[in-house]
Amino acid sequence: MVPLDSYFATNLRGKHTPSLSAILNVVAQNLFGHSTRTWCNANLRSYKLFWEEMMTEGGRTPSTRDTKLHHNFPTDLRTARQSIQIEPDVVKYAACPACCNIYPPKKSGKVMEWPTECVWRRFPHSQPCGEPLVKSAIEGGESVRVPICPFEVQDFDSFIGRLLCRPGYEKILDEGTVFSLQPDELTDIKDGSAIHDMKGPDGKPFLDGFKRNELRLAWSLSVDWFNPFHNKQAGKSASCGSIAMLLLNLPPSLRNKPENVLGGVGHCFAWQGTRPCVNCSSLCPNFILTELTL
Repeated sequence: MVPLDSYFATNLRGKHTPSLSAILNVVAQNLFGHSTRTWCNANLRSYKLFWEEMMTEGGRTPSTRDTKLHHNFPTDLRTARQSIQIEPDVVKYAACPACCNIYPPKKSGKVMEWPTECVWRRFPHSQPCGEPLVKSAIEGGESVRVPICPFEVQDFDSFIGRLLCRPGYEKILDEGTVFSLQPDELTDIKDGSAIHDMKGPDGKPFLDGFKRNELRLAWSLSVDWFNPFHNKQAGKSASCGSIAMLLLNLPPSLRNKPENVLGGVGHCFAWQGTRPCVNCSSLCPNFILTELTL
């Protein structure tokens, strides 16, 4: 079960209109005009300065409400994006700089914690890696430990929840469980025998149209790792890459849109000899076939 209540469209009616307009304008410049964070931050600061001048023009004393709104107005693009709830929910893993093994966080109160050192073993009787995973940092005026090599991946349940709450998408995903009506005509990848003949946990066809009361989603997983410094004999050995999942229920016109792709980009790791890359099984769900009871 994936709770969907928190993923419906954000209600912006209660927001302060002038400040909301300014935030939306700057965020739009970043998303559609490709303005850099530096320029967007400069625009936010100029909006805040202009607002302050308007509030105190002619020697006026701003009201408590205006003072509070002005104080809370963001001056950083990341804060502005978070204020209108368009940022995805991500899980920050700690990746070992030596062996690339990853460790999920554990919540301790309001603070996220990670293991202090890597315990991965090449073989059951080998010595643990022992590489440090965290370092000291200051967040919110407090001393905390953060990953030396963070690896952020979008939360799977959050991604599904947001997708289902988009207008019209639930119907589109339902229709994606239906195969082509012409047995000899393949109109999409899911009409092929690999998906068509796939069995569910009950031994029956996984995608069977509208015969069940749950929404069933089929995914494709792509993992591609490469050396960003090119494959030269005398070059530097390193690895980075992408991990992406496409929802095959969606039609081809929607399937490859950025907002419909669950994916992440791997950090660049350098090593000597053969060592494992990031453990994909920890980043993606433990199943490629997903059942959601609505």
